[in-house]
Amino acid sequence: MCRTEPDLDAEDLYNVLGVQRRATDKEIGAAYKRLALRYHPDKNIGDRDRAEHVFKRVTCAYETLRDAAKRQKYDASLGPTRSKSSIPSNLGSFERADDLYRTFFGAGLNATTNVHDLDIAGIFNFDQKPRARKEKVHKQADVPAHVIRCGMQVVIHGLASKPEHNGKTGKVKEWKASKGRYDVTLSCGTLLSVRPQNLTQLCHVTVTHCEWRPELQGKRGEIVDFNEDKCAYVLLLDEPPCVVELPPSSCIFPKGSAGTLKGLADVQLNGQMCCIVGIDNSALRYIVQSECGRQLKVRYEKVLC
Repeated sequence: MCRTEPDLDAEDLYNVLGVQRRATDKEIGAAYKRLALRYHPDKNIGDRDRAEHVFKRVTCAYETLRDAAKRQKYDASLGPTRSKSSIPSNLGSFERADDLYRTFFGAGLNATTNVHDLDIAGIFNFDQKPRARKEKVHKQADVPAHVIRCGMQVVIHGLASKPEHNGKTGKVKEWKASKGRYDVTLSCGTLLSVRPQNLTQLCHVTVTHCEWRPELQGKRGEIVDFNEDKCAYVLLLDEPPCVVELPPSSCIFPKGSAGTLKGLADVQLNGQMCCIVGIDNSALRYIVQSECGRQLKVRYEKVLC
């Protein structure tokens, strides 16, 4: 079943978690763990009050929907139009929410904690292309292949002027070629103008050439964040189910992905946008088409998507 985009301020518990009313227990658990990992207050130091509120709402939604009796009672209160009930006004304490978090993740994450190997077994069963809520998306004609498509989910990082938005997720609304920036609508509704190098696409990738974790070779995972300090993608792996941070050299993006070139000997190409048009697995390289029209073969770590 496709998941929907979470609406963290919704009154409906299902909408908060971003799941459908007929979601399975596994899907509800997966949605909770994904959101709890992202919105734990210790992972959002710059906006801790908002994060704590969201964290408690997510926990409240999960604790209601994971319990068969509570869920049945809640569903009955919704009725066919889902308009007779709302999320409880008393969300409980942060300590209670954090206790549940520690049950799943072993310990609360803080700003310096490494997220390698957190055990979240058996929860990743999302479709590759999540179904977003229906909304008006700016349509662009003849958008180049090296531009991230409208509606794509992204995470923001590396902003110096507005660091409070780093780590937040949103959707690409439009590419403004004249400015060299994307208009991105955050989950909270804020519209930002962001350079390509400050965005990472939240999509599925394949793990490769991970010498320190050879058992992950060929495994698939979903990118949920980007560690700017380490220049590493944060992945939720499908199998074995765990959270890992991997460098760009160990992540293969699918053909057709847009990206930005970096670290090339030909400095004129560095910073240019590109599109992955092919993958040479044996050589550990992408075949890319740069925005200037040049096609070349580059190592995986030379493209940030």
